[in-house]
Amino acid sequence: MRKLVVLGGALALSLIAAFTFPGAAALGAPHGEDIATLRNVSSLLFGILAGFFVAFLLNRFTAIRSLLSRESSMLMELYRLSQPFGPEFAARTTELIDTYLIDRFDGANYFSFTMRGRDSLFGLFDNLDTLPPLTSQNLTSMHRNFVATLRETIALRRETIVTGTITVSLLQWLPLLLLATILITSIFALKSDTALSSFLSGMLVFTIFTVLYVIKDLSDLNLGGEFLKFETIERVFDFMGRPRYYPLCHVREGLVPPGVERFRLGMGKGRIYSAHIIEVSREQALRHARGIQEA
Repeated sequence: MRKLVVLGGALALSLIAAFTFPGAAALGAPHGEDIATLRNVSSLLFGILAGFFVAFLLNRFTAIRSLLSRESSMLMELYRLSQPFGPEFAARTTELIDTYLIDRFDGANYFSFTMRGRDSLFGLFDNLDTLPPLTSQNLTSMHRNFVATLRETIALRRETIVTGTITVSLLQWLPLLLLATILITSIFALKSDTALSSFLSGMLVFTIFTVLYVIKDLSDLNLGGEFLKFETIERVFDFMGRPRYYPLCHVREGLVPPGVERFRLGMGKGRIYSAHIIEVSREQALRHARGIQEA
């Protein structure tokens, strides 16, 4: 909804500006060849830079999606491998994985390794120490697979953090924004006062804004909605037979997918949502969200 408002407002503003400004020639100020040269050079450089950023960020998006999918698969495998070692070991493994995943939703923890998340994940190694001596070849083999899977999970988590924190810096945004400003200014200067010229100029300006918006969206890992960041993790809860977990901010932003009627809701303060967790229905969660907003 927010994207539609932003893009709709940008389209309206672009068309209003294009129809309001008649062009330099209509104002009696000949533009000369220098402005046309500036437009051509700025459009070429803007296209090169924008194309580079889009390609780079799309590759980053794909890499993180692959890493999250693999990490989720590894966590599911850890849960499955824990079952033959007995109900107590399996229950502790499930609890540690559950705590590790819930911590990911607090504040900006999704692409950071907090002390709580690290302790939960590495606690799976400590959990292995509680096992009695293994008496069968099958259990020994599964123990070896459990350790190998856990090591790969930790490596994937570290790689996800490194890849997820790479973004477009202010210094990299600066030339792109300057080129966009020069390009838009030259477009307005070169346009005529006809309705067709104004309409096409407005649409071109809107297209430039859309390109910048797509780059910002990719930088924030928002392409395709929040499925990349959250839905993959939520499926691990489903696999372990645990209710899904959503922080209150996700309910406010409408990120709970249709069909999920009951889940755990994080209501802690200070963006530490997991400090207070309750199990609620969707309607109860919406009431909590409205109550917090109205308070």
